[in-house]
Amino acid sequence: MLSAEWRTLVRKYIVYDIPDEMAACFDCNVARCPNERYETCPARLADVAWRQASRMPEVNFAER
Repeated sequence: MLSAEWRTLVRKYIVYDIPDEMAACFDCNVARCPNERYETCPARLADVAWRQASRMPEVNFAER
């Protein structure tokens, strides 16, 4: 069991969820993107679209 101090540090420094908009940036080799490049980055936009599409509920037509 973690002490209260350790739990506080873990909650403070560990990211639970990465926003879809930034997930592709962790795989990129660029240290910093200028805003105009970030806004139009094809890899980032494709990753966002893929992540959002994969979260959509699937419709089972056999049950209808």
